[in-house]
Amino acid sequence: MKKLIIATALLVISGAANAAQFVVLLADDGFAAGNPDDPAGAFTLTGNVDAAATDATWTYDDVSGQLQGTGILTAAIQPFGPGTPIFTHTMVDPSIVGGVASAASGTYACINGGFAVVVNSQVCGNYGFGANFMDDSVFEYADNGRDFTRMIMGDDTDDGVEGVQTIAFMDMSVVQFDGPGGLLVLQTDDWFNDDNGICDEQNPCDSAGAQLTFSVVPVPAAVWLFGSALGMLGWIRRRASA
Repeated sequence: MKKLIIATALLVISGAANAAQFVVLLADDGFAAGNPDDPAGAFTLTGNVDAAATDATWTYDDVSGQLQGTGILTAAIQPFGPGTPIFTHTMVDPSIVGGVASAASGTYACINGGFAVVVNSQVCGNYGFGANFMDDSVFEYADNGRDFTRMIMGDDTDDGVEGVQTIAFMDMSVVQFDGPGGLLVLQTDDWFNDDNGICDEQNPCDSAGAQLTFSVVPVPAAVWLFGSALGMLGWIRRRASA
């Protein structure tokens, strides 16, 4: 029996030493939209300013490269500051691995903001309403949030399928991982720094893109498991010598 317990403890220690799960906390989420010909400052924001309560809790696996969230990630393109979204992306239980984002089935959504009313259009679907100011078309997402059905009907105007918003907006790759006590940074391929070498609210990008920055919890769960396993071995030794 004692040998079995020792073997179990050693197994726990081995697993803890190789554990790759880290608790990470969202520190900053930057989203930029526009192009190099636009005034960059009008297209940068922090996505969750209006929705801090909906932030997910996160873990990161440095072996698989998977960032996993539990809860809702809200990313809003707000060109004129908090409270002025053009549109909002939402993902329930988001996962980002290998540069590809996914959400629980059927739980990705793009929600039009007040800007859509001003410009008389379906911004997420990238088409305009006609003279009747009515949405005459058909637009809906598949469960994966990546595919969609889009039929322009009535007097609506087609602004191009390439402008349709999907979950692909959140396809980000890991560009920095410092380990415990450091940062985890993910970026879309089209995210780049401005001339000052910084891309944030004060020094905005002039390209479309997204960036998530997390702080890595200094003491990962594996350390606690490792300590527990060592404690178990100490208890076994004390029992054996008693």
